[in-house]
Amino acid sequence: MVKRFTLVDAALIATLTGGAALFIPAMQSQRPETVAVYRDKTLLARYPLTVNIDFIVRGTLGPMRVRIENGAVRVLSASCPEQICVKTKAIRKTSRQIICEPNHVVLEIESIKTNSIDAVTQ
Repeated sequence: MVKRFTLVDAALIATLTGGAALFIPAMQSQRPETVAVYRDKTLLARYPLTVNIDFIVRGTLGPMRVRIENGAVRVLSASCPEQICVKTKAIRKTSRQIICEPNHVVLEIESIKTNSIDAVTQ
């Protein structure tokens, strides 16, 4: 049985293509710009991803050494027993996280949106 290309198929393709065209600019507006450092849900610091630096985060078990290099973030060393945060590969995309649960530390890549309005009410 041979199926033919129908008007419904054309409408579906046009809808998906139009949706993709709208989605791509929205994703580009959320470029990763900073890494936020949290301990126990409290923001400790924000660092730009454009500068290559090493810094220390004081966790509940002890220090963590973190590196920002070429727009990516990774943990070099930590005082936690399992070292999962150290074994985690570098992150570079918006909303990605490295979590050190024993130290209660979260490193999260953030974007700074040019339009900060979430909603408008009347």
